Amino acid sequence: TVVLEDRWRGFGPARQQVIEAAGDKSDWMLMLDGDETLGGVLTPPAGGEVVEVEERHGDLIAMKPRLLRAGVDWRYVGRTHEYLDTVGRDVRPETSWWIESHNDGANRPVKFENDLALLTLDWDDTREARTAFYLGRTNEDLGRDAEARDWYGVRLLLGGWDEELWYAQWRRAVLTLKVDEAAGAGLLWDA
Repeated sequence: TVVLEDRWRGFGPARQQVIEAAGDKSDWMLMLDGDETLGGVLTPPAGGEVVEVEERHGDLIAMKPRLLRAGVDWRYVGRTHEYLDTVGRDVRPETSWWIESHNDGANRPVKFENDLALLTLDWDDTREARTAFYLGRTNEDLGRDAEARDWYGVRLLLGGWDEELWYAQWRRAVLTLKVDEAAGAGLLWDA
């Protein structure tokens, strides 16, 4: 057993540190958080570099890369709402097992405030569209409608993923509707 200790820099950097420490000491690495459990039967992959499985949050289900071939130059992007960069990788879906998220981690009472601080650092460093989107989402979760509306507007200016753009436009319109029905209705129409 190896225990790593470092100052907290965010979820992505913590995952990156674990991957780098593991190196090629095993064939595969399972990425599992403390508030998650494994369901089904974990079967050894027949090939590929990364295995995507269902990550279940109640009724919300998304495929996420959770089993990584060791010794590969992996990179997590972002301090929170982090993702594994799998561009150009051999990704294999698997349905015999899944990850169940219980969303009861230790930081839940202050999750959104912590996320906002980490996202602000990411924005200062990268100016990435995904960060602008989550700054909008997190401000909305905190009840900061004006800030959320502004961040969704920034996200729209950056282009990119159609689904995220639609969501940002829709939420911006809904938040605008709260203060200006005519302007909000116009934005909703455009969404």
